[in-house]
Amino acid sequence: MTVSNNARTARKASRTLSRIEGLEPRMLMSATLQQAFPNLSVSANSAPTTIDVSAHFGDPAVTGTTVLMKTSNGNIPIELFDNVTPLTVTNFLRYIDIGAYNQTIIHRAPAGFVDQGGGYNTTGTPIGKGTPVTNEFHLSNTIGTIAMAKLGGDPNSATNEWFINVANNSANLDNQNGGFTVFAHVLYNGLSVAQAINALPKSSTGGPGSLAGASDFPIEKSGGGVGAGNLVVVTSVARVAPMTFTVVSSNNALVSPSLSGNNLTLNYGQGKSGIAYVTVSGTDLGGNVAQQTFRVVVPATPDHLLPVTIGAGGAQAVTFTDPVSHTVGTISLKGPGSAVVTFAGTGLTQSAGKGITVTGPAGDLNLSSIAITGSTRGSTLIFTTKGGSQKISVGDVTVTGSLGAVMGKGVDLAGDFSASGSVKTILINSAHNGTFTIGAGADALSLTANAGTTDESITSANPIKSLNANNWDSSATAAATITAPRVGSIHTHTSFGVNLTLTGGGAALGDFKASVIRSGTWKITGNAGSIQAGGSLSWDPTFSGSVKSIRLMGASILSVTAGSVADFNVRGTLQSSMLTLTGAGTVLGKFVVSGALTNSTVNASGNIASILAGSMSGSQIYAGVASLPAGQTLPNSLSDFAAAASIGSVNLVAKKGATAFANSQIAAQHLGKLSLGAVQTSNSSQTFGVAGHTIAAVSGTDLKTKKKIALKTVTQTVTLTDFVVKVV
Repeated sequence: MTVSNNARTARKASRTLSRIEGLEPRMLMSATLQQAFPNLSVSANSAPTTIDVSAHFGDPAVTGTTVLMKTSNGNIPIELFDNVTPLTVTNFLRYIDIGAYNQTIIHRAPAGFVDQGGGYNTTGTPIGKGTPVTNEFHLSNTIGTIAMAKLGGDPNSATNEWFINVANNSANLDNQNGGFTVFAHVLYNGLSVAQAINALPKSSTGGPGSLAGASDFPIEKSGGGVGAGNLVVVTSVARVAPMTFTVVSSNNALVSPSLSGNNLTLNYGQGKSGIAYVTVSGTDLGGNVAQQTFRVVVPATPDHLLPVTIGAGGAQAVTFTDPVSHTVGTISLKGPGSAVVTFAGTGLTQSAGKGITVTGPAGDLNLSSIAITGSTRGSTLIFTTKGGSQKISVGDVTVTGSLGAVMGKGVDLAGDFSASGSVKTILINSAHNGTFTIGAGADALSLTANAGTTDESITSANPIKSLNANNWDSSATAAATITAPRVGSIHTHTSFGVNLTLTGGGAALGDFKASVIRSGTWKITGNAGSIQAGGSLSWDPTFSGSVKSIRLMGASILSVTAGSVADFNVRGTLQSSMLTLTGAGTVLGKFVVSGALTNSTVNASGNIASILAGSMSGSQIYAGVASLPAGQTLPNSLSDFAAAASIGSVNLVAKKGATAFANSQIAAQHLGKLSLGAVQTSNSSQTFGVAGHTIAAVSGTDLKTKKKIALKTVTQTVTLTDFVVKVV
């Protein structure tokens, strides 16, 4: 017989679960930019460029063949385990390739157990069966896995029917009939679709045709009968690529992209020059998107360039119309120095009036570059805009000397900005895929990108006074880095996702605010002030000195190293994270996590004042603990402490009835009052708990026995099942 409810009482097979590999369903985002596209510079009228986009994007956790199962209740993306169960995968793909599973039904869905299909069409007629496949039981029937159904008492009888485990059925299905062969698992939201199907009502009369009287037959609506419109239909099952790609260009006349499979072709407009941004997106089977934008520069040939000099020895200003935004832009240089403003296009002309106006036929005109010489701190480069979108695109800007200010709130900087001396103020709309290089001088830079997205790298010989942007994130480019001796403040209204390297010591970083720290490796030589963000998705900062405060207003993942942190506060969960504190004295003041502290470690060389968290699971909090031998999680003697450090208090405040402390460790030579809430004292025979030379008090509730834990001035080790309060 096929897998049935009787399996719940099957005797345990001799194979032990410890020898069977378990799997968990894949539901997290996995579309990844694995290799950045470089910015390109090609000569005018170049032959097309071809790029294999699959070399740049991928879903690293998916290594097997991928298929997509489309059902009347939603799509279920699936990864096959080609290397683990090759015979079963080949068998499954054979049915797929001939379309055998198209327009079949889910004919059995016992609540909280499995969704079974692959055997019948919408009339209840069995589909054709091929030769049975040899059993390949290697992987456990955990939640989200897919296995083959087979006849009772015959391990090698699987043919066409399969089932999705909507719960962890390993204790049952791994231990009967040779074990049911797991050959695939669902990806992303596929499990939620399968579970929704499993929760549907069941027909009291079974299904259509030969399924009349069958048990656990799912239907869309109770009482709606078993006509085709009320069945759970698998409309198709087909091989699919793990990722699909799309591409757009900011200037199709200059760079026109096209995709054929994984091959991206960039076609260049004949006689055109300028800068275009090409954005390539890779979408995985869960609908998650990874994206990168790269810059393509097509320089104009010398006969298509028109240089105009403004400032000292030239006109006061030059005006042109941006062909994309239809905005009239005027550039002027006030104070010492002169600027050569170079335009690119075909048939460019200039006319004189109060200033110079540059025009080109059919809008073939772009501002290629601005080169400033002889400028000082008293010089200002000014951009004014009117009409259109109030935005103009500007290519490279180079300054030989210093500059007081760049004032261009309507400027989208498409090229690179470099100055041999200092620049005091830069105000622009946005900048993309380029760099700012600022030399030494008297002024600290204040840079504001007031509205658009910015992803620039900055290298400044001088300290930076302030960086302000709507968004500063290199998620769509190769990783950007801000490098300077010090930065007074960084504020972004939305995401911050670039690397940060500050080398000056002292107060290296002042205030930092962002809606979210998406990612970034920070290397800060010196101290930091207040760091505040909506949360952290992947943040890896190292501070050689102290940090005044870290406040994250959402769920976070991070790896922080610092001398000390006075105030660490996460309003949400902290998971898969590491906080390492290397200073002396009190190295961690208040440590607060309003939600769960999960699979995370706090390792302090000195004292910790107080810990407040919703719960602790799979986590460690150590103060002054030396490196422990492999497999040892709590100190066994005073020699396991590197310093006579203390933890003042720990308070876990999980909701009533919820586990507050499980499979976690707290250790310091001197422990104050530890209020651990509901303690999961059973831990599969793995010891966990607290350890210290002196322990003021430990309180909580044993979840196993419901008895109170109330230990005061602990003088000897106390063990409750696997939970231990250890005095060393």
